[in-house]
Amino acid sequence: KLPLRQETVEVCEFCNVNPYELRSGGSLIIASPEGTAVVEALAAEGIPAVIVGRFTDSNERLILNEDEIRYMDRPQRDEIYKSV
Repeated sequence: KLPLRQETVEVCEFCNVNPYELRSGGSLIIASPEGTAVVEALAAEGIPAVIVGRFTDSNERLILNEDEIRYMDRPQRDEIYKSV
């Protein structure tokens, strides 16, 4: 699950944009077979981190969110431009 700040959720709701399709400047994605160890090491340094996914042997690009399954699309323009 991707963490979202409450203010991000509220601004996105007000502007009618999807917060998961915004550009994420300042974010870092790390791919590691030792995800838990990486998250723990970052936390020990005061850096917030979460595990948001995993690689599989399948070629399918899926987003699983509880009971919902979606196929990933190619990124389009940033959602924020919908509101300007």
